[in-house]
Amino acid sequence: MTLLNLEPALTYHYQIRSEPPIGPATLSEDHTFTTLSLTPEIIDAKFRRITDTLAEIEWQTNLPTRSSIVYEETATGKQETIEDASFLKSHQVTLEHLTPSTNYSIRIKALDEGANASVSSVLPFSSGISLNPPLISQVRISSALIPDRVTTVQTIISWKTDKPATSRVRFGQGTAGELSGETPLESALTFDHVVITTAFRPSSVYQLVAESGDGQGRVGKSDIYLVLAPTPKRSAVDLILQNLDTTFGFINRR
Repeated sequence: MTLLNLEPALTYHYQIRSEPPIGPATLSEDHTFTTLSLTPEIIDAKFRRITDTLAEIEWQTNLPTRSSIVYEETATGKQETIEDASFLKSHQVTLEHLTPSTNYSIRIKALDEGANASVSSVLPFSSGISLNPPLISQVRISSALIPDRVTTVQTIISWKTDKPATSRVRFGQGTAGELSGETPLESALTFDHVVITTAFRPSSVYQLVAESGDGQGRVGKSDIYLVLAPTPKRSAVDLILQNLDTTFGFINRR
């Protein structure tokens, strides 16, 4: 007899039974056998979507496997690895923070629960070229007086972009008008941006805009944000003198 549809790497019990035309059935002892373990197979690996900064790839395996994905920038040899510890048959991974218009290669490694491994062939791809300006998000602003320098305000502005881009902040005093001031341009192309400035005066209101350019002349701008620079703390003596001056009007301070 042939036993079909057995699971790989699994132990089965079996018993042989024979029944003559006359008399009781004959039974064998209980026996076991273990099916051979299959080697994981990576099937139908393909890219679902490729943009200037990300690539989505999907594939199937004949067994539940966990995955290790290594992708490499062809020109520099720089490698990144993504691990997925879930044992699945259907797999999907998104490669993020790619450099636009750059050649890459990817290799997939599948490992089943029995530590059997399979590695795909090298899959080359190229990130696209985006014609859109960088999209600015997650803008964060904080201001504080520098210790021992109560007239100097340090303001930190940070944000993220959806593609590598430069960093600069434009600002102006007041709640309206032109943004006549600007920080020096940070020409390094990056996804995470931080600009620090000491151009703001204490107790003053400023409006500012974060700017990022992709190096191809396309510049993205954030919304306009209002910032109130902190006010220096006054001593108890200053407050007492101010109250006396307000109440009696006879104190002349220089």
